[in-house]
Amino acid sequence: EGQGITIHVDSCPNIKTHANPERLVEASWGKSVEGTYPAKLRIVAKDRMGIAADITGLISENKANIAELALKVKSEKERMAVLEATINVTHREVLDRILKKIKTIKDVYEVKRLRQ
Repeated sequence: EGQGITIHVDSCPNIKTHANPERLVEASWGKSVEGTYPAKLRIVAKDRMGIAADITGLISENKANIAELALKVKSEKERMAVLEATINVTHREVLDRILKKIKTIKDVYEVKRLRQ
């Protein structure tokens, strides 16, 4: 008692042996979350004309907003560009679809989500 709320799954052994079963309340999670959440991406690609436009266009086409964007040429000699972007997405499925599609853009070598 006095430790706040603890949520357990139905199969948790602690529920079966709970000292005060009258204090147990059934809880459930909603199916959808309103709004968006940020996801930070790091994309490594060949530095060529239009690469940033290809990537940002694809993000917009897939209903995600770009909140932050930085592009740096990592190596002039090797013509490597690193694009870091924070995008706002509504669902994990939208993020997964965007990551998958970015990988198909010509001259993109690596795409990963960065943990914030």
